[in-house]
Amino acid sequence: MKVVLIYPDIIPGIAFYEGHYSQAVGLLSALIRKENHQATLIHITRDMVEEEFCQQVWTENPDLMAFTCTSNSFPLVKKMISWLRRHNFGILTICGGPHVTLNPHDVISNKDIDIICVGEGDEALRSLCSKLDRGEDYSRISNLWLKSRGEIIKNPLSPYIDVNKLPPADRKIFPNYRNLMWERLGRATVMASRGCPYQCHYCCNHVLKKVGGVRNYTRFRSVKHLIDELINILADFSFINSFHFDDDNLFLDMKWFSEFSSIYNIAVRKPYSCNMRPNLLNEKTVKMLAESGCDMIQMGIESGNEVIRNRVLNRGLSEETIVKAFVLCRASGIKVHANNMIGIPLESAGAVLDTIKLNSRVKPDSTKIFIFYPYKGTVLYDICVERNYLTERDSIDYFTDSVLSLPDLSREQIIMFRGYFRIFMRLYGAAHKFKGVTGTYLVHLIDKILSLNSLARVMAGLYPIFRWLWLRIIKRSYKSFSYPIKVEPAGEVFLWKPKKM
Repeated sequence: MKVVLIYPDIIPGIAFYEGHYSQAVGLLSALIRKENHQATLIHITRDMVEEEFCQQVWTENPDLMAFTCTSNSFPLVKKMISWLRRHNFGILTICGGPHVTLNPHDVISNKDIDIICVGEGDEALRSLCSKLDRGEDYSRISNLWLKSRGEIIKNPLSPYIDVNKLPPADRKIFPNYRNLMWERLGRATVMASRGCPYQCHYCCNHVLKKVGGVRNYTRFRSVKHLIDELINILADFSFINSFHFDDDNLFLDMKWFSEFSSIYNIAVRKPYSCNMRPNLLNEKTVKMLAESGCDMIQMGIESGNEVIRNRVLNRGLSEETIVKAFVLCRASGIKVHANNMIGIPLESAGAVLDTIKLNSRVKPDSTKIFIFYPYKGTVLYDICVERNYLTERDSIDYFTDSVLSLPDLSREQIIMFRGYFRIFMRLYGAAHKFKGVTGTYLVHLIDKILSLNSLARVMAGLYPIFRWLWLRIIKRSYKSFSYPIKVEPAGEVFLWKPKKM
């Protein structure tokens, strides 16, 4: 039994991009291979034409093709499956991922898709492969919906899987593993948990919980299970010298983190980075993070406007909580990467400027600016439908364009603010150096100029040229760096060298 996993992973705005590691893909491959089936990966990190894709499929000659997709990548997945049908490959196809779970009826209604997986796919895909291999009926596997004699069979959901029963992820299925986004920095991407307990209105987590049930949705691996995998990664990949924990939050339970940090310091003792919410960071937790080897935290500011951040996004974070988290990390020697979002429903140009000004105040070591994308079923998606914000535009990533038409924030303004975010941060930073009335006047003047839609039309039009010139400069300098560089979509270059432990 041979399975080809298809992982669309295109981000046009990042130079030298060869993709992100996916824990989901690694786990699915490990489970398939554990049953003595074959698994290979087509990792799509750039635009691919029909002939090229079909040639790869022809070369692999699989029995089953499993597509994972987000809402952004689903249009591409539909296109690829239609290519298979047009060329009469006759290969069974299954689609899974968050988009499928959020939109099962829409996805299964596509005439070219045979099976979909709603909810977690670990056990479902393993069972499907085994039954196909033995020639058995596979129509009653939990979490799978499939077509049979003109009807759609909708199987019930299974309980959430025990993450401690999963095998180590198969990283070797990625042919370019060494060149992936974090791995090329010598930093292996790892997950310590699944799920998130928070109820942010823009995130699909609060919808996924409704599908499968709140109970046991957020699950952490045992410390031993996690540490064993980290040790195996270091043994298998000599170029790995640090880790990035890509969980929504590395820890929620102090008891778990206390055990993790003490064992990690002895058994692994490598620098690591992680994601954390500002409200989870205090003097005690930041000290524990620093002492256990954390050298960088990715933290979500999302919006600098109090109303947008807390009433629209439902983040539940005061500005002072955010500022304090940055101050504590900086005092402990931990670098902070700030995640921000623009193009949010009900957002205005003034609200975006609040985000830029808050970033200028906390001075993150690096930033990433996402353009809001509405996931079906979320609170903000419903607001977009109710207020007629949705357009016919598609966007394959979170950096290029907005799929919304907002009354108080034009498409050109969204593109301008995202593209020149760091430059505008520095502009406000320079204004704040002037004290008293002069500084206040300069800030108001910058506010007024940057809010002009006429400026946005010009700046958005010039941005492709600006980015092209910037990338030419980076490419010319790229070979001179002694350590791999990370290039952000907004044109920021960071020399990221893990500290020694």
